Amino acid sequence: MASAQTWSLCNPVEGDDCKPNPAFGGAAKYDFTTATKLDDLNSFFTVDPGVVYNDKQMSFDGGAGASMIIFEESNAPTLTSKEYLFFGKVECVLRASPGQGIITSIVLQSDALDEIDWEFIGGDHTHVQTNYFHLGKKDYTYGRKHELPFNAMDEFHAYTIEW
Repeated sequence: MASAQTWSLCNPVEGDDCKPNPAFGGAAKYDFTTATKLDDLNSFFTVDPGVVYNDKQMSFDGGAGASMIIFEESNAPTLTSKEYLFFGKVECVLRASPGQGIITSIVLQSDALDEIDWEFIGGDHTHVQTNYFHLGKKDYTYGRKHELPFNAMDEFHAYTIEW
């Protein structure tokens, strides 16, 4: 079974009257190694209360960053930036989860459901899957499975998306 959180609160393509999107005004950085509790993320991220219920679903290990914790099937801890990135470069330093059936992902998504994905599938420590979609149309012909020269679940690595 697979479960995904892909939605939009306001989709202009469907005729929704959407407010202007606040954009990052320049370079922005969030360093998870400085966070000690869930409230520390509020300056940069919206912590979705539907998928991160409390501090127990995120743990903070001083210097190592944040861990998102899944307690039961269908849990999907998610962070959403408060501002929009219309173009540019995103770098994430992460260690993928080794849990069978767990998907560690980096998803860039617009209100119109344009999307760029990096997905690490738990149990497959030497590959990452990438894909992109337009207007929410799940066309998997753009997807690729990339072999990694390292174990993505053993240590932290930097992953970058630039467009």
